[in-house]
Amino acid sequence: MIDKKTIFHNTNEIVNKFINELRFEVIYKENLFPLEIDNTTLLPTLNSFKILISSALTGVKTIAFYHKIPDIKKIYLINSPFLIISRTLPDTIQLPTIFIKQINLLTKHLMIAYKLSSETKLPVNVVISPSILNNITKDVELEPEHTIIKPYLTLNNLISPTREELLEHFQLAETILNQEIKTHNVPDTISFYNNNYDFIPYLIPHIKNHYLINIEKIKIIKVFQNELYFFENLLHDYNFKIDLKIHPTHENVSVKKYLCPGCPFVSIKELLNNNLFIFSSIKCDIVSNMFNLKHLSFSEYYGLTLKSLQKDTIFIGNISEINHNLVNELKPHQRVILLLDTQNEAYISIPKIKKIKKLPQSNFIFPYSCENIPKQKPLTIKEKKCKCLSQNESPECIEKTNCPALFETDNKKISINSSLCVGCTYCKLFCRYGAIK
Repeated sequence: MIDKKTIFHNTNEIVNKFINELRFEVIYKENLFPLEIDNTTLLPTLNSFKILISSALTGVKTIAFYHKIPDIKKIYLINSPFLIISRTLPDTIQLPTIFIKQINLLTKHLMIAYKLSSETKLPVNVVISPSILNNITKDVELEPEHTIIKPYLTLNNLISPTREELLEHFQLAETILNQEIKTHNVPDTISFYNNNYDFIPYLIPHIKNHYLINIEKIKIIKVFQNELYFFENLLHDYNFKIDLKIHPTHENVSVKKYLCPGCPFVSIKELLNNNLFIFSSIKCDIVSNMFNLKHLSFSEYYGLTLKSLQKDTIFIGNISEINHNLVNELKPHQRVILLLDTQNEAYISIPKIKKIKKLPQSNFIFPYSCENIPKQKPLTIKEKKCKCLSQNESPECIEKTNCPALFETDNKKISINSSLCVGCTYCKLFCRYGAIK
């Protein structure tokens, strides 16, 4: 029996309480990050990280929520805490990084990250697992932050630290985390996304912590296919000498691949047949794998197709990342779909479409991008009309949209999570019973 005095909080409440108690002043959330955060700051997606780190340079407490931490070109020593919360394993470790898989550790490890950033003057990345995002835990008290930092800028703030200085700060971070987070024995299988296995508690660039040293002693580690890229980079970056083995698939362990609600690729995919070579500058692992995209910049694509090829090609990318003059010089065989991630459409000769459900076969500008998906009124489902599961039919609304807002209930019905639904109506197109309104 649950003690009536025990208070449970969900992830949204824990994170918002942390932000409020620690008095973060600049709060940025990437579009459709699956948490509802209060008082966020609107920033242009492409330059958001540069803006945020500049804010922290002047002593403004800053926190950001990214699906995947951006690639960092330059590290500064900051004058206030700067936390980057992400939910996908990074490609490489560029900052002190803490991994959280259990919601009962969320508050404690967020506090550790905050203190770590304060003491080392480094941004800190906190990667939270999917299981934390839709979970609850007992109430955990936070110690409020009463100090107020007044923004202050000197020219010295803008000087990047030398490699030696940076390594000193990384070493300090390792000392702090080694004291705060106790490591355990290393199992023969490690996974971040699978809840049945432990994961590396934290990583510091260029420094092997005790957990990594213990991994080397084992010599062989089993990992899952969807995390192999992360571990391969880890071996390279930390000069590991161990063997990676893919975990046997007969265990039926997999991570559901979801697209963002309203993802433009749901509409575009009807045009992407097997006879196409599909190139894109969109950096989304799920989209790339699901649609078999080849990653290229627009300039690289343009050079590949100066002469007609034996196989048809198409390029999909953000309008802000392409050369406008080259777009206007496209040949008939050089097909492109540009996602509108900025309102600047000047000097581009191809048309912007209005109906996202009936796309032309020629070049066009899609009316929004992955980063600015418009949000309409959430859809609902009439249970009496929802019959596919009860008749042992596949739920096409889920299978053809891969939308995380849709899920199966215990009574063989489909339901919609209204906090995730953006009202794009893609799922409505695939419901043969007209149950989605």
